[in-house]
Amino acid sequence: LRILRRKRSACAREHQAHYPLPSAVTALVDRRPEGWYSCSYVMDVLLLSRIQFALTSAFHYLYPPLSIGLGVMLVIMEGLWLKTGKDIYHQMARFWTKVFALTFAMGVATGIVLEFEFGTNWATYSRYVGDVFGSALAAEGIFAFFLESGFLALLLFGWDRVSRGVHYLATCMVCL
Repeated sequence: LRILRRKRSACAREHQAHYPLPSAVTALVDRRPEGWYSCSYVMDVLLLSRIQFALTSAFHYLYPPLSIGLGVMLVIMEGLWLKTGKDIYHQMARFWTKVFALTFAMGVATGIVLEFEFGTNWATYSRYVGDVFGSALAAEGIFAFFLESGFLALLLFGWDRVSRGVHYLATCMVCL
């Protein structure tokens, strides 16, 4: 990662003192305009943890809203199938149930990693807000993960094993 700066900072001087540039790179640095220099920064732990947190939270911000919207669609499609008896609604509900399961799994995978990142990458922050934020994360883990996972199993594997009413109840509970 090359960064051009007008004036040398203390960080750049310290970095170049510990990690001297190879002669080929020094030759390139010498060709810079007067007063400009090139400083190569090694990615430190803080920057890497911020990148990791940014990527994980970006994916986590995609998948749970998708699963919330798909849950509403599943309730509507299965409700229309129960009301009209048309096979097209049944096929749509079965297809979108598979997509819902995939988005739910990705949301869970990114959410679990995100919870651990709060403790490891942002330990000081977690120490200050842990009493407030920890109870919300615990409630989200219990309700959104365990309760929804139980009804999701009925939703995925109960098409031909439970009655239509029980399956629709499972779909409604997953949507909640």
